[in-house]
Amino acid sequence: MRLSPQLRTGTTRTRRWLTALLGATAVSTATLVPVLTATTANAAERPGASAFTTNDVLPFDMPSASASKAQGKLVFAHYMPSLPVSLDNADPANDYYARNYLKPGGEGGKHAAYGGFLRDRPLPVAKQAGSDWKLKNFELEVRQAKSAGIDGFSVDLLSVNPGSPLYQNQKLLLQAAQNVGGFSILLVPDMTAGASSSTPQSLAATVADLAGSSAAHRLADGRLVVSPFHADSRNASWWGTFLSVMKSEHRMPVAFFPLSLDERTSLSSFKSIAYGISNWGNRNPAWNSPAPSSSPMTRAKNVQSLGLQWMQPVSVQDERPTQGIYDEAENTQNLRNTWAIARDSGANWVQIPTWNDYVEGSHIGPSAGQGWSFLDINAYYTAWYKTGSAPTIERDTVYVTHRTQSVSAKQTTPQTKTMRHRGGSAPRDTVEALTFLTAPGTVTVTVGSTKHTCQVDAGVDTCVVPLGTGTVSAAVTRGSSTVAAVTSPQVVTNSPSVQDLHYVAASSRREGSSIPVSAPAPVPTVPASPRPTVPVTPAPVTSTPAPSTPAPSTPAPVGQPAGSTSTALFPMNDTYANEGAPSGEYGSDPLLVSRTGPGARAYLRFALPSAPAGKVLTGATLRVRTASDPMAASSVAHRVRLASNVWKEASLNWNNRPGASGAILGEVAAGAKVNSSYDVALATAPISSVLGTNQTVAIDALGADSLWLWSSENADRNLRPQLVLTWS
Repeated sequence: MRLSPQLRTGTTRTRRWLTALLGATAVSTATLVPVLTATTANAAERPGASAFTTNDVLPFDMPSASASKAQGKLVFAHYMPSLPVSLDNADPANDYYARNYLKPGGEGGKHAAYGGFLRDRPLPVAKQAGSDWKLKNFELEVRQAKSAGIDGFSVDLLSVNPGSPLYQNQKLLLQAAQNVGGFSILLVPDMTAGASSSTPQSLAATVADLAGSSAAHRLADGRLVVSPFHADSRNASWWGTFLSVMKSEHRMPVAFFPLSLDERTSLSSFKSIAYGISNWGNRNPAWNSPAPSSSPMTRAKNVQSLGLQWMQPVSVQDERPTQGIYDEAENTQNLRNTWAIARDSGANWVQIPTWNDYVEGSHIGPSAGQGWSFLDINAYYTAWYKTGSAPTIERDTVYVTHRTQSVSAKQTTPQTKTMRHRGGSAPRDTVEALTFLTAPGTVTVTVGSTKHTCQVDAGVDTCVVPLGTGTVSAAVTRGSSTVAAVTSPQVVTNSPSVQDLHYVAASSRREGSSIPVSAPAPVPTVPASPRPTVPVTPAPVTSTPAPSTPAPSTPAPVGQPAGSTSTALFPMNDTYANEGAPSGEYGSDPLLVSRTGPGARAYLRFALPSAPAGKVLTGATLRVRTASDPMAASSVAHRVRLASNVWKEASLNWNNRPGASGAILGEVAAGAKVNSSYDVALATAPISSVLGTNQTVAIDALGADSLWLWSSENADRNLRPQLVLTWS
């Protein structure tokens, strides 16, 4: 089956709209983004930091570079330069995405009919210093894709006007790929957008200009690969002229790899000038059957039988509020089907449409609604496709996918244009737990107050249950232990503000717990802020908000017994380790951070005094203050515990970070606000046993949200962390 021309036309209109919007305005006025909630902001990062895929957040070990390259298979992700992670370098809570694209009334209400331009946004990044913020953000996305086994972006050339912001984005993407290295840009002239009015000569000039970068994808023989979108909108003679001009005038021989809506209509005419052929593909399992006799399989074989390369489209889903259509992806079924087609058809290359087309809801890049889940799942299937063998599962992991509303749910805002199902797999309301297990187990999926249990095998398996309202979670048990658990940050409602039929996702290794826990107890109902269940002796005491005014340098804790004394200590040293920049050193930084995905852990070393004569330690309070940046707040708790004291402030980084497995002292309670002081009551027994020595306490996250605190480097003493000890 294929997309009908009338359905695909909507995409053409969208591409032209974006081109006109961003090509005619400065970036400062063409910034795109939705309202951030506590759950969507939890991976906002400092400049240079990124939650790159590493083995500890995946169920398997990524193959070596040599193993990935051995069979010569390549994976590209289709990139829309109109939708980068930031368009205005504004604070994510109030950038263009937040103000305009995710709000039904955004951009003067012109998107109100369909409930807003987008339903998801790129995973937010913090505002950056410096004029090169766009380049840094493109480098961030290149690293994200590269870390998941993707070889390059197939960049949709929406603009052929060198003076437009879109064209500059295209140039910056090439520069970013060149700067990062080991990543290439496949040039995709969009024949429905900026290139629609090009002549062969003018398009050749544009492509040659962009191909001046060493990051432009070339074959081993030096030929530049050009893969025009909707190439079949021009005949073979037109493209023959383009190829001739590229070779004769620009000295750039081209390997022509047309990307068609339906390659069957142009195959006979293109076969003599093409190096390979591809199509845009479909987005539902019924039209993406991996059966040997299915249409996708036979079409791939037909192309290969002519001696041409085949690039298989691999997709997650598709929902288009602006066009009023959607596909039923059946959770991750469509994704798994299209990867099976890629493997079983012997596809030479794979293209994933898309990395970041939030207009069509087809993105796999890290996003506010999906986190890293779809990219992480893709990493597994990418490794399988490239090496020819399914990766060994090394770490128990569960991914949960679901919609935030049923297909029939009625929106509460006056949305007049809703999406209709466009065929293929029938609409369904389901939650899927996709498991990657080292051994068989039991998965319990909780939807609201209803629990469903499935037995799942080792390797990859699924448990699919009905969608319901409320919180969605999944926990995998084996014997008496919970080996993986996750609670989705997105809550299901029957009264949504707008219609949104795109699948959200969460991972036990990113947003949940994949640490085995020993407890002879029934399968847990995973709490709203999922965390490992760890025996604690003594039990930690949660923090309570302190007055908003800075505390004095020698505070007296509330409730201090009569006749007691207190000692206030500033840290001797403090810093943090940042997984996003593993070799980064932050000993002189005025901030501390605790975070998961990418991981970050704060370390504070105190010189603990001996107990005064005749007194014992009866109270301990860690006083901290959140930074003033909007991203400093945290919706989840952050644990305080004793850690190894073997580290140096000037050289501590993620790679050499000390362990933090000592006694749990307490936690900064969930819901910490911006620019606020918090008194964290600590257990006294573990501290009493180490009085008179230098000791380190570590702060790490118990869920997927970051906490930013002022460090001892802050010029204002009243904002620095303090440890207050009470003696009686």
